Amino acid sequence: MKNRILAVSIATLVTSSAFAGVEVANKGNYEGMLCVAGPLPAVVQSDTEMGGSFDLIGPMVTKPGTLYHAANIHCLGAWSVVGGNYNENGHCQVVDADGDKIFGKFSRVNADGRWEVISGTGKYAGMTSSGPYTPVAQFPQPVPGTLQHCNKITGTWKLR
Repeated sequence: MKNRILAVSIATLVTSSAFAGVEVANKGNYEGMLCVAGPLPAVVQSDTEMGGSFDLIGPMVTKPGTLYHAANIHCLGAWSVVGGNYNENGHCQVVDADGDKIFGKFSRVNADGRWEVISGTGKYAGMTSSGPYTPVAQFPQPVPGTLQHCNKITGTWKLR
């Protein structure tokens, strides 16, 4: 049993260190996928009138060396459907394998979303970044009152 715990601990350290030392170019374009999951409490008046909030986490996947590669994101926000039109807005924190963070805001009307960086820490201090995001897929609810969703993300960034 002790050998198994030791082996799992070593494997975890080895795979974790493979992503440490995140290097990002000083500027560029990013394109990738962001998938999130979490609770989705809602109040439903009708098929065209409803609203709620979300607390979502998930991975971000872009090409190595570009912004958001192998990072995790945590987003808090609110959404509504009024008159058949979807709206969402909120804030997210992105964390890379080095523990450096990016804080930003998002908003979306129907399928047109927009992301903008507000601040960063570590290598991301003073950076600028923005870009659109578009829903790709919403998966069936594995548990009632939850959401699993993916967005295509694109944009630009510039480090200080």
